[in-house]
This record gives sequence, C-alpha cells and structure tokens, in this order.
Amino acid sequence: MRQRHQNGRVELTAAKTWKAHWYEYVKDPITATEKRVHKSKIVGTKAEMTKWKATEELGKLIAPLNTGGNSRNDNRVTLGWFYDNRFKPMREGGWGPATKRGNETDMENYVRPFLGDTTLSNVDLFACQTHLNQLAAKNYCEAVVARAKTMVWSILEVARKSKFISENPAEEARMPKCKATKKPTINKVDIVRLFKAVTDPRDHLILHIGVFCAMTSSEVFGIEWECIDGDSLMVRNTAYHGELYAWRVKRKTRFRNVPLVPELKSELARWKKLSGGKTGLVFPGDEGSPMWPGIWLQKRIQPIAKELGITVPVNFQVLRRSCATRNQKNGSIKDVQAHLGHSSASTTENVYIQEIPGSVRSMVASDFKDVMSTKIPRAKRPPKSKGKVLQMAANQ
Repeated sequence: MRQRHQNGRVELTAAKTWKAHWYEYVKDPITATEKRVHKSKIVGTKAEMTKWKATEELGKLIAPLNTGGNSRNDNRVTLGWFYDNRFKPMREGGWGPATKRGNETDMENYVRPFLGDTTLSNVDLFACQTHLNQLAAKNYCEAVVARAKTMVWSILEVARKSKFISENPAEEARMPKCKATKKPTINKVDIVRLFKAVTDPRDHLILHIGVFCAMTSSEVFGIEWECIDGDSLMVRNTAYHGELYAWRVKRKTRFRNVPLVPELKSELARWKKLSGGKTGLVFPGDEGSPMWPGIWLQKRIQPIAKELGITVPVNFQVLRRSCATRNQKNGSIKDVQAHLGHSSASTTENVYIQEIPGSVRSMVASDFKDVMSTKIPRAKRPPKSKGKVLQMAANQ
C-alpha cells in the first residue's frame, strides 16, 4: 500500500457493534492508475470492548498501510480475468503442448464454470472448498478434482505473489470424498498372448518397448536412432500430435537411461535392418513425422486385444502402470522410480549420460524373464456325455 499516514475512525452501529473505517490505495490492473478504496470491518461489540479497545484493533488493521511503500493490485478483478491476463501469460512459456492442452481443458471445464466470475476478493476458503465439493457431487473422479484443486491453488498463489491478494485461501482446502480413479493393469498371461498374436515386426517392437521400458507414448514415438546407446535407451525427446520435440520432456527427471535386455536389443537391430534406419525417428509416420499413439493403438493393437478377449484397455498408460506394479517385487521402490522417471530427489542436467544402477538393470532383466516364461493355460476340453460313451462302446 502507498505510504500515506492515516488514523481511520471507529463508529458505533445501530446493532451496538464497533465498525472500523479506513482507506486503501489499490492499482487498477488495466490502467495502472491508483484508486482510493474505502474499507470497513466489524472489530467487536460494545458489550465486549470499549471504544478505546476498538480503536486499538483499528490500529492493527491500518499499521501495514502506514508502513508499506507500494499500492497493491486491485483484488476486485475476477479469477477468470486473472487467469487470462496474468497467470497464463506468466506461466505458459514453461508448458509443453500436452501440458498446455491439459491445463486449458481443466480451466475451461472444471474451474471457470464455478469460480471464473468470482472476484479474487471473494475467493475465500469457503468458495474453494465449495468448488471442490461441487465437483465431487457431480461424480467427477478423484484425479479430476485433484487437478482442479491444483489449478485453483496455482492461480491464487500467483495472485498472492503479484500482490493482488494477501494470502492463498486454497492452502487450507481439503479433498472431498470422490469417485475412485480406475487404475487397471494387464496381467502377464494377456501380455504373452498379445506378444504371440502381434506378428508385425514394427508393432511387436513398439509393444515390447511399452511393456518393459515403461515409457509414455510421447516418449516411445519420440525415440531416434541416436537415442540407442549400447545396452540402454536414452529418453530425451517427446512426440505430440505428430510433432517431435527434441530434448524436451515433461520434467527434467524424465531425462533418463532405460535398460535394454538382450532380446530387445536384437529386436531393435532387426528392425533397423528392415526399415533401413540410420538416423532420425525409429518409428516414423507416413510423412516422416512421429506416429500418433492413439491411431496406432486403435488400428494395430486394440483390435487384436479385442479378438483375444482382453478386457483391460491396452494403452501405454496401462502398460506403464503394469510394469511398475510387477517390478515392486523385483526391485526397490527407488529402482522403479528411476525406471519410470518419477524420482524427485535431484534434477541433473546431464542425466542422459549417467550410468544405470546395476539394481535397475537387474530389475528389468528379472521382469523380462518372469513375463516371457509365463505359460498360457490350455483351454479345458468339455467332458464327454455319458450317452456318447455308451454308444461308442456298443459300436465296438
């Protein structure tokens, strides 16, 4: 607030309460001009305190105004306006295409309809908690509600740091009870059945990488031949909507080396010979750009899974989750985190050249042997009917 000394005043209302009055100087976010805004607050009742005590409470309220050096921004702008004109321009420079699309979807579907027209001054803890409760009441799953909670907290945190509001009310908001998010996994028998049914060498290799390398779809289709270094695969690119983003991943910890078992190395070598690949993408589309994961799954893998009677949705998220679930018994939690790129212990710029811990390599090798040694149970033959057996005996 601007450094203008004021004493304020206290009045006794008809309801026998002490009402404090003072002024604040706020900056219009559009014109950057200052405005003097009248403020008031009930500080107590006549039965509880004397006028002298009420004046003392007023002094506590205006003390920061008399000592501050700057006017604050106007908190009467709406949360939607702040997102469009402050939050998004300040943050979108660090968003990748997928993150940008996800954030905009969350804002338009789960935040703006509920809080978009509410002024920042009115977005208090009650408003934040009511917003989350409304989403849960509409039967949105836990993951959606959690993303909306994070979005509101992020917007208000930027508003706090930008001095539009004095505190972030979303700090104290709690997650309501929501519909559980489905987290399906695919079992080893169905994985082996898929491997046997997928005969195309390219599709078999992509499936192999998805099952054992625990990579996201954007990471798989962003692989270049230069990323294959001996017995490891360097995750350093992502592909999204047919575009390659070299040396760009979701977060820095996703830059990692993924171990390759000998069988997968051999399969990669065969595919390199068949495709004539030397540089560029390992799995290019028709025009040389990255393949679209959704289209590949819909046309090449999911029809086969449907014919096999596999009811679990076969996609890279399920394959990745299934790999993490299986490997909980093959290695430590830290090994699983390193394999999936989920570790938050440190962020290293040159992580792609670091050696893979032996324990991680051992975990991946154990997972491969465990899955590929799984035998598909034979279908039971239906028992012969008693009448048929007697007829066979009579014929003899």
